[in-house]
Amino acid sequence: MTLAEVPLDARRVSFRRERHSQRGLAARGAIEQLVAKQVNQAFVQEIAQLSALSYLEIHDLTATDLTPLGQLKQLRTLKLIDVRAPCAWEPLLELASLRRLFIENAKHLHRLDAFQQAHQLIALGIEGGMWRQQRLASLAPLAGLRRLEALFLTAVKLDDPTLHYLAEIPRLRLLDCARFAPQENFADLRRLRPELVCRWCERYEV
Repeated sequence: MTLAEVPLDARRVSFRRERHSQRGLAARGAIEQLVAKQVNQAFVQEIAQLSALSYLEIHDLTATDLTPLGQLKQLRTLKLIDVRAPCAWEPLLELASLRRLFIENAKHLHRLDAFQQAHQLIALGIEGGMWRQQRLASLAPLAGLRRLEALFLTAVKLDDPTLHYLAEIPRLRLLDCARFAPQENFADLRRLRPELVCRWCERYEV
């Protein structure tokens, strides 16, 4: 699809950048749901002007500055898939409207410190891809997230396999994760949070 094929009043759009083909996307101000592919810094600048966006899915992100996305005051769901370059996550987490954040295959994401004040989120996913595990230092920064209900950590490897931090997330109901900790750690989590839905707490053996 070329930009000329995107109606000015389109609300749902899937667009893949080729060279500078994203120029002018910001004029489609009615877009509420966008799937954007091959997103560089210039594309991020265009996206940031779509003030009606409530759902944004980005594939193949090479931009390093996500600050412009902080202008999306209606954004409720954000998915970032295949994040190629290092970037700061804090600008995204300043979005009071954001409820669901999913990050998949972020090559340079290792520590979760940036997420420790993300109290607006009800769902968070930080996951690896089909061919690469996401290595994370610790889940400790997630302890105490006040509104989080669902946590997705598939294809993840933990340096610190301690899981009791998750028991300190008061509303957590679902943990969909890799078998990234010893059986006794999942057993401790089950003891602390008997209502938590987690396949490895129920049955550790494959």
